Amino acid sequence: MYEALLEHLLQEDIIHADETSFKVIESTKKSYYWLLCSGRDSETPIIFITFKTDEAKSVF
Repeated sequence: MYEALLEHLLQEDIIHADETSFKVIESTKKSYYWLLCSGRDSETPIIFITFKTDEAKSVF
């Protein structure tokens, strides 16, 4: 389901995105939340949230 939603979202004409960094307790690494959502006029509204550490080379 996760991959199918992302695949569908990435085909949208408009995608809103936000990257928010934060520090996990007792960790020396920075982590990130990525939020993606389809545009207001999308026929299929999708909100997609994923979590990555600073070691990730690519999010999608």
